[in-house]
Amino acid sequence: VVGILVQMQAADRTSRAQTAREAFAAHLTLAVANPDFAEPDDPCALIASPKGGAYAAYVDHLLYAAELMLEAEPGWEPTFHASLAPHAAQVCAGIDAGDEDDAMTAMLAGFRASACTAAPVCVADDGEGP
Repeated sequence: VVGILVQMQAADRTSRAQTAREAFAAHLTLAVANPDFAEPDDPCALIASPKGGAYAAYVDHLLYAAELMLEAEPGWEPTFHASLAPHAAQVCAGIDAGDEDDAMTAMLAGFRASACTAAPVCVADDGEGP
């Protein structure tokens, strides 16, 4: 019985790691297909543009891939800090799914602590922010 349990846990870890790698690979594909989202010239203008919803979904997908990778394999924090840097205006505006695991919460807190003081603050036409 113990052997079966150990095998099931190993299979679960392998499956989670594979799912995380697939999500990250899918995000890299999105980045190549949408270079204006991957490295926006003016994130505030992009957020306010008709493409703003698609851009928000792009950043959400990056955060989803990050959450899966951080859960599956420790040590990815520097990679995701670098990947989130061009999107600091969006991330610092308060994207928060509310159901992140501990690794994701810690990574986002670290990113926000280092990046949000220098991130541009996007102001909507009504003057109330993004």
